[in-house]
Amino acid sequence: AAPLASLAEIAGSIEIPPEELTRPDDAIGADVLMRLQEEKRRAEAAETAKREKEAAAAKAKAEADAKAKEEAAQKKANPARLWVQIATGANEKALAFDFNRFAKKSPDIFKGKAGATAEWGRTRRLLVGPFADRKAAQDWLASYKKAGGDGFLFNSEAGQTVDPVK
Repeated sequence: AAPLASLAEIAGSIEIPPEELTRPDDAIGADVLMRLQEEKRRAEAAETAKREKEAAAAKAKAEADAKAKEEAAQKKANPARLWVQIATGANEKALAFDFNRFAKKSPDIFKGKAGATAEWGRTRRLLVGPFADRKAAQDWLASYKKAGGDGFLFNSEAGQTVDPVK
């Protein structure tokens, strides 16, 4: 029986064809490979940053659009209107009581007129109206003053909440 060959003898007997021993023309070195990997990493990071920036911009636009839509709905629900302010107070129930008292005192003047309240700093305005135009409001105010009342014209801004007297 033939003696078994050692690992070194086996490795030494392997013949590698010369074309496999030469470096191919398209081979790259470790330094080039590292540079290419770094460029790829930077490009991926830039792409990620771009996507995040676009997502943030889209979110900001969506929030701005939602806010604008909400403001438009608020303005549509509460358009600018002309009122006569006849009292102020912090308690809405007391303002409602005052409105009813004024209306009972001068029923002809208050006939067909609605009472409302609107915020005014830390208190509220008691309003009568709304009126179609400035002349109608001034005419009503003149009648109210002749009956012993007092007040002045008030323009509610578009979007300003004006609540009916309860």
